[in-house]
Amino acid sequence: MMISRRQAFALALALLSALPMATPVADDDASKGQRDALALLEKAARYQSRERWERPPRSLHGSFFGTIRTPDATGSVAVERWYTRDPERIVTRHTESVTGSRHTIGHDGETAWFRNDATGEVVIYSDDTERFGVDIDLLEEQRRLTRMLMDSVVLDALLPRLERIRLGRRGVHLDIEGNGHAVRYVSAEAIDDLYPPAADAPPPTPDDPPPMLLLVLALDDETGKLWSLSVQPRGRGAVAPLELHFDYHERTPSGLLVPANVRVFAGNNTAEAIRLGVSFDDDDQLDFDLDVTVDPAVFSPPAKES
Repeated sequence: MMISRRQAFALALALLSALPMATPVADDDASKGQRDALALLEKAARYQSRERWERPPRSLHGSFFGTIRTPDATGSVAVERWYTRDPERIVTRHTESVTGSRHTIGHDGETAWFRNDATGEVVIYSDDTERFGVDIDLLEEQRRLTRMLMDSVVLDALLPRLERIRLGRRGVHLDIEGNGHAVRYVSAEAIDDLYPPAADAPPPTPDDPPPMLLLVLALDDETGKLWSLSVQPRGRGAVAPLELHFDYHERTPSGLLVPANVRVFAGNNTAEAIRLGVSFDDDDQLDFDLDVTVDPAVFSPPAKES
């Protein structure tokens, strides 16, 4: 089953299925299994960055290109994104080959907006939340997914938030070229800041435990390289898991080792919904980095043309 173009964009830009869940460890071996899992996660973090990140990254900028499959067509998309964590702001520029669409979508922390870059038309989503509710929801999903993307490429920032870490089974991960790599699965839980509550869920009470995510990481046995990440809300089987596969790791200008290609799988589909590559700039450097300086004006809603 293919996903809609609208869903594909939401999944693509954040850049976060059916990885087998990690096999529970026997009680007698739980402590050792957790220590081994933590040691493997530490190896994975050091694979990404030789220096330890003492805090989560504050901002992101990246340029991407890729292929998106929809029920009607297959086409290419070029995307440029800016994001800051606190205050949380996002802006994404799209160019799509299937429709020829060129548009920019953003949120400055207060106002959600859209601009047709071909015509100059500006729509302020926040002015009519009922009419543009779906668009606002997709923008919120992009913000949540971008937070997860930042954490997946900087495991130092994700590790302190993980709970119930378990060492799972061994397996073989196939990379984008079909080569097999020995991996060990590690499962963990984290407070869910990725998915909104179910529409029919009762309002939470102060005594309710926070909603949790189940994460499964496929880590290279030898190097610790993160080959894939699967994410699903705990206890919500109706929400399909989302799985990212990471390939062609390259160093950013700041020295962080990140995937230059990401394949996105939704639900139990074995065919990728999206394949995204990170672009290179004119100096042949990866056009992706974290903790970059971002002009706050880039997030501001454009003025409507009179």
